[in-house]
Amino acid sequence: MVIMITVEDTGIWLRAIIVGIVTMLIGLALSIISFLAESPDIVRAAVSIIGLGVTLAGMYLAIKGFIGYIAVKASLRKKDR
Repeated sequence: MVIMITVEDTGIWLRAIIVGIVTMLIGLALSIISFLAESPDIVRAAVSIIGLGVTLAGMYLAIKGFIGYIAVKASLRKKDR
């Protein structure tokens, strides 16, 4: 079975990196909002934990996107030789 890698595959991984970074920023914003909010401690803790989870999910997406992007670039470079 031959797997064809095209230039469009790089765009998919670049989008994954961008989505991961945006998700990390949203998680960071949630964590900052939880510290600045004037609400009960349990609500602040819950929002902070949700922000941490969103940040970790974004980091996972960004890392997977970066690894996929590098793999596609290496494969395209090898194919050009």
